[in-house]
Amino acid sequence: NLSAVATANLCALTAAHLLTTQIAGASETMQIVWMFIAVFVAVALGLLVGLLNGAIVVYAGVHPMLATVGTMIMIKGVALGFTHGAVISGFPAPIRFIGSGMVLSVPFGLIVFAVCAAAVSVILNRTPFGAAIYLIGSNERATEYSGVDTKRVLFGIYLLSSFLAVIAGLVRMGRFNSA
Repeated sequence: NLSAVATANLCALTAAHLLTTQIAGASETMQIVWMFIAVFVAVALGLLVGLLNGAIVVYAGVHPMLATVGTMIMIKGVALGFTHGAVISGFPAPIRFIGSGMVLSVPFGLIVFAVCAAAVSVILNRTPFGAAIYLIGSNERATEYSGVDTKRVLFGIYLLSSFLAVIAGLVRMGRFNSA
């Protein structure tokens, strides 16, 4: 998925825009609500990109490299048009904590990475979906002939990739206090 970095950037920009425009002057309770809304919208947007990539590759039959490079260029264009090339910065402390906070002297970003790595490891090694991913990686056509719904699995891979890109974008946004 060549559009992962662009997806992370667009989702971080979207969350950043919501945070900076809605939190200013809001009560403490509403600030927390807006932080959750911003993260939810970023995740939803990332999953939408995953759905788009999956649809282009799986149903339109476009080669994955061409499809995701096209999606990457489109996403970069949308992000540039959205921000006019400007940086969005100045986030509340809980958002900055995601990227630069510490829990028992361990960076929170590292904890997020470890949780994501553990979750992906469980998915790959303990689920039928993970087994299907390995099978597709070995031989997609043989996997399809063996009865695995390869289209569904490929769609899931693009969704998972985009979801992980969103998490990376949010951690990076918190780390640099800008998007």
